Amino acid sequence: MSENRPDPDELLRKAKEEESQSFRGKLKIYLGMAAGVGKTYAMLSDGIDEAERGVEVVAGYIEPHGRAETEQLGETLEKIALRTCETNGVLQREFDLDLALKRKPKLILVDELAHSNASGSRHAKRWQDINELLDAGISVYTTVNIQHLESLKDTVAQITGVVVHETVPDTFLQRADEIELVDIPPSELIRRLKEGKVYPRERIETALRNFFKEGNLLALRELVLRHSAKSVDAQIQRFRRRNSVEVIWPTTQRLMVLVGPTPMAETLVRSAHNLAQSMNAELLAVSFATAATAALPVQIREYSSSALQLAESLGCETVISSSDDMVAETLRMARERNISAIVLGRSVRSRWYHLIKRQFSDELIRLGDGISFHIINARSKLSTPEPSIEIGKLKDWRTFVEPTNVVLGATLVALLMFSHFELSNIIMIYLGAVTWIAARFGYFQSAFASILAVGLFDFLFVPPHFTFAVSDIQYLVTFSVMLGVSLIITWLTQSLKVQTQSATDRERRTAALFALARGLLSAQNRTDLVRISRQEMRRALSMEVDVLAQNQNGLALTGMLPIEPQEEAVARWVYEHNLSAGRGTNTLPGANSLYLPIGSAESCEAVLRVKSEETEELSFEKVKLIEAYAAQISLGLERIRSQELSDAAERNAELDRVRNTLLSSVSHDLRTPLSIICGSAQSLLQANELGDAQRMDLTRQIQIEAERLSRIVNNVLELTKIESGGFKPREDWCSVEELIGSSLDHARVMLAPRQVVTSVAQDLPLLMVDAVLLDQALVNILENVARHTPDATTVEISAYLDEKDVVIEISDNGPGLPPGSEDRVFEKLFRAAKSKGGIGLGLTVSKMVVELLGGQITARNRATGGATFQIRLPGFPTSLSTT
Repeated sequence: MSENRPDPDELLRKAKEEESQSFRGKLKIYLGMAAGVGKTYAMLSDGIDEAERGVEVVAGYIEPHGRAETEQLGETLEKIALRTCETNGVLQREFDLDLALKRKPKLILVDELAHSNASGSRHAKRWQDINELLDAGISVYTTVNIQHLESLKDTVAQITGVVVHETVPDTFLQRADEIELVDIPPSELIRRLKEGKVYPRERIETALRNFFKEGNLLALRELVLRHSAKSVDAQIQRFRRRNSVEVIWPTTQRLMVLVGPTPMAETLVRSAHNLAQSMNAELLAVSFATAATAALPVQIREYSSSALQLAESLGCETVISSSDDMVAETLRMARERNISAIVLGRSVRSRWYHLIKRQFSDELIRLGDGISFHIINARSKLSTPEPSIEIGKLKDWRTFVEPTNVVLGATLVALLMFSHFELSNIIMIYLGAVTWIAARFGYFQSAFASILAVGLFDFLFVPPHFTFAVSDIQYLVTFSVMLGVSLIITWLTQSLKVQTQSATDRERRTAALFALARGLLSAQNRTDLVRISRQEMRRALSMEVDVLAQNQNGLALTGMLPIEPQEEAVARWVYEHNLSAGRGTNTLPGANSLYLPIGSAESCEAVLRVKSEETEELSFEKVKLIEAYAAQISLGLERIRSQELSDAAERNAELDRVRNTLLSSVSHDLRTPLSIICGSAQSLLQANELGDAQRMDLTRQIQIEAERLSRIVNNVLELTKIESGGFKPREDWCSVEELIGSSLDHARVMLAPRQVVTSVAQDLPLLMVDAVLLDQALVNILENVARHTPDATTVEISAYLDEKDVVIEISDNGPGLPPGSEDRVFEKLFRAAKSKGGIGLGLTVSKMVVELLGGQITARNRATGGATFQIRLPGFPTSLSTT
């Protein structure tokens, strides 16, 4: 198979990307430095050209700003009617998304991408409307100015002094299929402004004194040109990935510096950074954490860590690769990122060394077609150390005792076999012993065992015996091969051990990151997030981990672990500046712990504290690993914050809906009794010839409507009190007979046209309830029955004992409950389709009151017709029932 065969995962990713793009509309953005450069005109011109080619083009929203030529150009296209909405008493005309989706043209033109929609719209921003159009398969042309990019908001404010409130996420522009730069010189734009082609004449002088200064326009023009260049470069990269282009296209200068564990590593970074600055190019610093580098002493590995820290401080991107094939991985990254030049160091060695061992730089240059290389020679022969061991370990002679014993044991076995086996089999015994030693001990112990085994084999088994002399020259070849094979086995075994350890470490780090990410997905709130983060990071790093956040008073950062005042000052600095600090960094490195910000790029919400008991400095690799953990925690926090915002938005929407419905219903139901009360009172005041019977009727009418009004107000007040929490009923003993009688007395006017039949069992126990609240609950049910049953029907009220519960049932023989609404009738503001008045709170209050008193309420349809409401209350208090 070809070594350059495509990666299956990459092919799958491309297939999924192409599949998702095939159903999504195309997005083209016309980008300018300021208003008046001609974005809308260019968009309309291109739309007309597409229409002339036979494409179905519709103008969804065009903002000509009073420019005659733009308005004239827009008249040639079909337009979608705008919707009219009112905000704070002001009528606004907005883009109608629903009408556009219903019309569903091939291409739609929508001006003013950063526009904020009027309240009550489906989306808060117009770019969200456009995103829905794209998802529906409709292509969109739109316009935006550079100052509306979210990432440039602070930069634009610093340049112009104007804070832009309407912004568009950079990620939305990054998904654009095409960005067209609409550009004119600042002098031309100022001339157009003075001619009245940008703003009305009354705003020209103000604009010239503020936003449209020549310096501001020059700075904005540079921003838009830079952003356009980046957008084009991103398109090139997407094209190269989509078409698997491996050849370097040097359209933009990008440099890569390879950092190794050498004293010249920092010099390499500085040289590469100066070169990148002179070329106005991006710089990527790459280091390798391989099996060979893992075998180096700590002080040698620190060279690359320090160099990577220096690269980050200079604003470069850093990458640590764990690939053992450094040449292939370097070329892969270079082609993937379209690197135009690579900077690398080269040690000064003798010619004989280069003949024996080909250097990494030679192999890289040989295979790196299309890439420029900048070679920086080392100033010292010690600049590139070879993998070595710590000399202190060789001074401990005890590490050689067990390998010696193993070789002597193999010799004893060989002596027992000597008279029965050939020398080739004896050699296998020694090779087996050397392999076992290499698997358990270090490189030098294994090499020592190899030499000792060859010596004993020569001394004991090769004639003449018990001497190191050789009678036959062929044994010299045997000794050489035996020693060579032993050393190769030792080298391969040690390399395999190092690679296995390196792979195990990588797997452990990956598993730890996965475990943290999986745990954070299960976090429902910030408390869960902190607990899971501490637990997973402590398990993975074997360090004390804590998350510091503002206390309730907002005065100090507090966590689970105690923290010294000087350490809290470091954490406070991280919190305020949203930057890392502490141990292992270049900021406040004297701190005992490493502190990392948790939150977004704009703000810090908490601080991650990592405390290590180790005396040496944290390595760059470990710091990067901890930063990866912090990034995962920040993502988890962002998810929780987004969920909280979503829940809050849903709650606010539900509150708005309930509030509007409640106001609408209450206003209607309050208006009716108030109108009757006012009319009756006015009749009593103005009519002098009314008889006593008429006055009594009007007075009774006022009383009835006032009681009705009182019930509505009481329901709203009781609902508010119970939902607010902390409301405690005033419980006392009362009899069921008195309770039913009181409720019937309060509802006698409503039930007057109906026949009421009561059936109360004898010897019912007393109830420990709030009689006033329970009376209101019963009256609400009776009022609901009266409202939904015809006159001259029968209402049955019964009370009986079911074990220790008192059951009160109110039944009617009316039309019954709507099918499937037995549980919904107690929902807030629920009203049946043929409801005769009411605001939908009576049964809700009844249910809340009954449950507050420790009971249950249900509703069901009767088999013989009508509905039954059942209230079940405890007949005895808990204290009495247990005695």
